[in-house]
Amino acid sequence: MSSDNAKKPYNAKRRIQFLSAFSVFLIVAATAGWYFVAGKIDEAAGKLISVQAAKGNVVECDNRIVRGYPFRFGVFCDAVSYNDDKNNALIIKAGAFRSAAQFYDPRKIIGELDGPLVIEQPSMAQDIKVSWSSMRSSFVATNPLPQHVSIVGKDVRIEQSDDAPRIAAIGLESHMRINGNDLDLAGRAQELSIKNTIAQIENLPPLGLDFDATVKDGAALLASNSLQLRGTDLDVRRIGVLLSDDQGLLLSGPLKVDNQGLIDGELTLRIIDVDAVSNLIGKALPNIAPMLSAFAAGQPRSGEKNDEVEMTLSITKSQIRLGFIPLGKLKPL
Repeated sequence: MSSDNAKKPYNAKRRIQFLSAFSVFLIVAATAGWYFVAGKIDEAAGKLISVQAAKGNVVECDNRIVRGYPFRFGVFCDAVSYNDDKNNALIIKAGAFRSAAQFYDPRKIIGELDGPLVIEQPSMAQDIKVSWSSMRSSFVATNPLPQHVSIVGKDVRIEQSDDAPRIAAIGLESHMRINGNDLDLAGRAQELSIKNTIAQIENLPPLGLDFDATVKDGAALLASNSLQLRGTDLDVRRIGVLLSDDQGLLLSGPLKVDNQGLIDGELTLRIIDVDAVSNLIGKALPNIAPMLSAFAAGQPRSGEKNDEVEMTLSITKSQIRLGFIPLGKLKPL
């Protein structure tokens, strides 16, 4: 047999050397790529801060650094703050901020913020302090606006001073989604409690709250960096004040906010388990509880244990009325 046709001997050493060299090349290339992208992320964060500064808002991210090598990217700050001179010198401060995005899906970003968060404003006698055991967020970054944003907090407490209302909730959630030109908003509070007197509310048990609404043309409102709802229309699909899963108040309907911040609209009010809700109203609003109970008693009821009553809640220039009963006036938004 010819030597040309002889099978060449297997050279394991050469193959191992080739694989080792190729592996080193991949590691070096991936490392260089990671630091290149990390630099772009840090540059983008700096540009966002500069854009806010051009609008008169001072955003600070102390000791900003990009971490997460080799599989993640994340912006880390020792502390964060926001100062809006145009909004009555509003100042918001919080603790350390951490974020993370996977190498294979960099647009989906997870964030975590340490408390407490402190809100300062010259018009307030004392600062508002918000604390929590966990506060996390997630959003999908798209241009020019994030497509979806979610914030979830646990063991949240809001307080201002010893004699001011203190609000606490085991869980808080808020969600925002761009829906064409509109802005969808939703949120939920679990076991919400209010301590100290606010208006005439006292002796309230822990409540569940939730809402689901759409701000018409809200995407443009968000792009303008406006914090006001003046001049907007809202489609309220649900506002719930719940004693339990099958007891509480449900509101739905359209609302309009004028340029002075006054609200107009008609909402459908459903009372589920009239007796339990009437008892709650008696504790929260003792001055109008007898009128509300009498009004509800005149509405058709199913006669079942958790029966329902449906009524119309009218709002005219922020003045709220339930039938002929005035319930008060909302402050301008």
